[in-house]
Amino acid sequence: MSAKQRLILLVVVQFCALPANAAAPPGRYTFPDEGLVYDTKTQLTWQREVVDAGLTRDSAISYCASLSVRGSGWRLPKASELQTLVDPLEFSPAIDPVAFPNTPPRGFWAANHYPGTDTLFYFVDFEYGFRDGHPGREMYLARCVR
Repeated sequence: MSAKQRLILLVVVQFCALPANAAAPPGRYTFPDEGLVYDTKTQLTWQREVVDAGLTRDSAISYCASLSVRGSGWRLPKASELQTLVDPLEFSPAIDPVAFPNTPPRGFWAANHYPGTDTLFYFVDFEYGFRDGHPGREMYLARCVR
C-alpha cells in the first residue's frame, strides 16, 4: 500500500470513528426529577418537555410564570441562557437529544429585548441554533427555566 493510500485510509477511518450524534459531556445534564433537566455547567433547571404550540412572547412569559412542574419559580429564560442549550454538533433540532427529547426544530422565545428596539425580542432557533429578534406577536415556543 502506498503512502497516499495509507493516508486516505487513515482519513476514512478517522471520519468513520466520529460519533453519530453529539452528546453533552458526561455529567453535564442530570435529571433530578421527572420533567426536569439540571445543567451542572450553568446551574439552571430546565423544563424537559415543551408543548408544541405557538405562543406570543407575552403568552410565553405568562406560561412560564404559571408553570408548576415540580414546584414554582419558573420564568422565560434570557437569550444567553437559552443559547447555552444549543449543541453546535446537532441539527434540526440543535440540542442534546438525550436531555431534551422531542424538541421541535423551531424558535423559542427569550425574555429580553433585541438591542436597540422596544418592539423586537430575542428568540433562539433550535433548527440551526442561531438567535435573532422578532416582533412579540410572532408565534414561537417556550422552554421555561428556574
